[in-house]
Amino acid sequence: MSAAEEPVLPVFQAPANEAAQRDLAVSDEATGDGWAAPGPDGKGPEGWEVKGNTASRTFHTPESPWYRRTKAEVWFRDAEAAVAAGFTDALERTKTDFDEKDGKGEP
Repeated sequence: MSAAEEPVLPVFQAPANEAAQRDLAVSDEATGDGWAAPGPDGKGPEGWEVKGNTASRTFHTPESPWYRRTKAEVWFRDAEAAVAAGFTDALERTKTDFDEKDGKGEP
């Protein structure tokens, strides 16, 4: 399949700069298909617990050991919405990185 024929998948598009990201509130204007910008307090919509990091394109569920210390740059409705937006589960990414380094899946 040529580049011209490849399907275009919808992906999360972060605001152009950090100031624009901070200024977004959780509202219809700052919400996409399954994702929302953090509100002024850093929280997402009620019930949305998946945190996304836009620089690394990873997401963290509450099961992630890094969840509590991760500052959400984007919130997702669920892991499926994060994957659909082009993000990778931090647990899977870490496991893959470790597998490639030592073949054991451990740090």
